[in-house]
Amino acid sequence: MHTPFRALPPRSVALLPGELARRAELNRGYMLSLSNANLLQNYYMEAGLWNPRQKVDDIHWGWEAPTCQLRGHFLGHWLSAAANLYAGTGDMEAKAKADAIVRELARCQQANGGEWVGSVPEKYLDWIAAGRQIWAPHYTLHKTLMGLYDMVALVGSEQALDVLTRWANWFLRWTGKFSRRQLDDILDVETGGMLEVWANLYGVTRRDDHLELRRRADQPARQHDHPRDPRRGTRMGSDGRVTLARDRAGLLAAGRHRARRLCDWWAKLRRDLDAATPACHAPGRQKPGALHRL
Repeated sequence: MHTPFRALPPRSVALLPGELARRAELNRGYMLSLSNANLLQNYYMEAGLWNPRQKVDDIHWGWEAPTCQLRGHFLGHWLSAAANLYAGTGDMEAKAKADAIVRELARCQQANGGEWVGSVPEKYLDWIAAGRQIWAPHYTLHKTLMGLYDMVALVGSEQALDVLTRWANWFLRWTGKFSRRQLDDILDVETGGMLEVWANLYGVTRRDDHLELRRRADQPARQHDHPRDPRRGTRMGSDGRVTLARDRAGLLAAGRHRARRLCDWWAKLRRDLDAATPACHAPGRQKPGALHRL
């Protein structure tokens, strides 16, 4: 007999005073301390709304530096965190800040012509199609897409949904230029959770064009119709998301039968995998039979 997992109602769980509550407050304080301008710096730059003529010290550097090809992905993480914070606690200050950032993303989108709202240029994706070396633009863009989706799903932001669907129009037109084989080659370059976010968007809108976008983001010729056996070794941040996204899409399309298959697979995973120290033979990868012991 299968016992389905169900999400608890929003705000039905609270942290009691103690170490976890203290750390949660530290996280909240850090999130709210970041300026909107710094969070949005690379989106402003891409939209032509920020053009400093000399070195600027008070901005985000590292992977968020304007010279880094992964720039801008942090804001997507931030939006997801803010959406979850509001959903879990009703934090109106976090919601207000997140809503303001979504408004600014909409302004960047309009400055870019009404569709594109990425923190990196569209040509980065064209470079993948041409076989040119580039550092994971799909990975970077997915973070913003997922942040927008979380604002829709957890906060109920209509503006975030509008920005997301307009951006999806760009991806529909761009992916429409390629054959299935060409798309498979493009998707081989660390796509992260692109399949997941399009499946989630289709779950909200039920629009045929969003279902088509989800189909284009899949790789049917290179993936089985069931989750990959994790004992063979996977890159957890990418392969794991593809597995979950495929079953998310399957649940939307096929209902209970697919859900039972997913429950069966997770049960088998728990039986088959032993807990061990993760291997270090490649960043983010797990050797067969190796999971981190928590």
